[in-house]
Amino acid sequence: MIGHRKELILRIVRDRLGPERAITAREIGELVGLDDRSVRQIIRELIVAEGQGEILASNGHEAFKGCPMGYFWAATRAQCETYYDVLVSRREDITQRMDAAWKARNRLTRAPKGQIGLGV
Repeated sequence: MIGHRKELILRIVRDRLGPERAITAREIGELVGLDDRSVRQIIRELIVAEGQGEILASNGHEAFKGCPMGYFWAATRAQCETYYDVLVSRREDITQRMDAAWKARNRLTRAPKGQIGLGV
């Protein structure tokens, strides 16, 4: 059953050529009878495990400004490059947040019991 739904999701996203035609996980879920979390998991599997890297996502911000949020099928190489740059930026942001969280953990580990560690 999941295999059939996975194929349906792939067809739905392939029909959404370009960021202007993006569709949300919730909308896809309504079409195939799944919750948005399950849809996102299947899309991740399609991208990572099955090599469907043409599935891109628009979050309505800088990369695909003026386009709706959701998933779409890449229409051009430039769209893939733009999305790749977004992912690199996210990775850098996550790395910075991880470093900050690790430093806070270390400060709190060294702080006397009952005292909040202050970042200096």
